[in-house]
Amino acid sequence: MKLISKLLTAAALAVCFSNAFAAYPVRFVTDQNDASFGPASALAQLRALRAKEGKKDSDAQLRALPIDLTLSTGQGSINADLSGLTVQTIKVDGSQGNIVLQLPSTGVITGSVRSAHSTVQIVVPTTRAVGIEIINAEQAAVVYGNVSRDEGIATDLTIETEQGDIFFTDRVLSENQLDELLEEQESDE
Repeated sequence: MKLISKLLTAAALAVCFSNAFAAYPVRFVTDQNDASFGPASALAQLRALRAKEGKKDSDAQLRALPIDLTLSTGQGSINADLSGLTVQTIKVDGSQGNIVLQLPSTGVITGSVRSAHSTVQIVVPTTRAVGIEIINAEQAAVVYGNVSRDEGIATDLTIETEQGDIFFTDRVLSENQLDELLEEQESDE
């Protein structure tokens, strides 16, 4: 009897811990010309998910919850501000529009950014290091702006593009500023 009780207690604890650390799925799918995704959009989805569980959390509590984020665009551009969120994984699929992805300053993120014909700008806060793997970028320029490339850490993001340049910057830059950065790099080569 004691053995069965211990097994049931262990099983209950395993369920509690697996639910406590599971990431919440957050999705943003758009075909708009210029779409923005930010903390407010994520918090609204998290609030709805937690309400289904009978929970009512503050914004600070919601920001601390781990999320698995999926962003998908068709023809439009997207600006995704992830600052202040606890993102565990991210998957970004873009087709034609430009992608701006502002990473949070802390936490471990794994994921991928895939685009067909987009300029991809990854904004990396100065407080973090990011390991990057770039796939199929034969026709793309890769520009590291003010971000140092750290070859020694594990890959956080995999970026795949058919055409379109990839920029790593420490702040969001306009298209003109990105063009200037690209010209500066090309003149240095």
